[in-house]
Amino acid sequence: CLSIASGAHDVVLVGGVEKMTDVADATSAIATASDQEWEAFVGATFPSLYAMMAKRYMHEYGLTIEQLSSWSAIAHENAVHNKYAQFRSKVTIDQVMRASPVADPLTLLHCSPVSDGASALIICDAEKATEYAPKDEIIYIKASTQASDTIALHDRKDMTTLNAAKVASDKAYKIAGIDAKKVDVAEVHDCFAINGLVLTEDLGFCKKGDAGKVVESGKTRIDDESFVTVNPSGGLKAAGHALGATGIRQVGELYWQLKQDKECKDRQAAIKNGYAIAANVGGTGGTVCTHVLSNKR
Repeated sequence: CLSIASGAHDVVLVGGVEKMTDVADATSAIATASDQEWEAFVGATFPSLYAMMAKRYMHEYGLTIEQLSSWSAIAHENAVHNKYAQFRSKVTIDQVMRASPVADPLTLLHCSPVSDGASALIICDAEKATEYAPKDEIIYIKASTQASDTIALHDRKDMTTLNAAKVASDKAYKIAGIDAKKVDVAEVHDCFAINGLVLTEDLGFCKKGDAGKVVESGKTRIDDESFVTVNPSGGLKAAGHALGATGIRQVGELYWQLKQDKECKDRQAAIKNGYAIAANVGGTGGTVCTHVLSNKR
């Protein structure tokens, strides 16, 4: 985006790919994104780190295991209609809770899978875009931001908040000239169910501590037009989490959603204001990238 905005380039192809299923120890490889001295070195993995976040969140805000499991159930419900999703089958809240334990309180179905995948986008100068594509095929990038935080959980003031997500999204909303209420659809980084709940709050869609109740009530579902639709693709949880491709896949989904493409036929969110946001997380929130898109120039 910066390359195009600077005038250095007119058209840029952005691609991401990941092949995880052939890796002997994917957990250790992924753990390199955590703090090496205080987390990875002593055996902490991302399931255990996010489990700590979940336990603390439960303690602080009274989140129930049923509410946490609702996130996974809705993700799988959405993925049924995504032909690119890794898991296109529904699961019940009870199945999520009864799945194999991974790191208390997280079960297997609270966690995103090991995935293979690839994604790509073509980003173009807005003035030149009509030379390459019909007007109804063009979606505009209103903001693209990034913020950082401490890598280790123990260095943060609050492990139940991704401050980098708050900073990046606040900046993105300001640049785009909107607030969270204008967002119709979002793709958030739910590598674990708790992260999806936390991001729903940190992107400004609901108050701190309310995400569990909001998700349990069904407000984030595709068919509820009173609230922002979250992860219509199935998210990382059900569509899959091929690490190097995830951030681009999120934006690709929102591209389809905003132009109401046939790809989203059975998972189309209601597009009222014409805005969408993607939030992609590194580690447990050491870095977060957000992108605001719109079908309006």
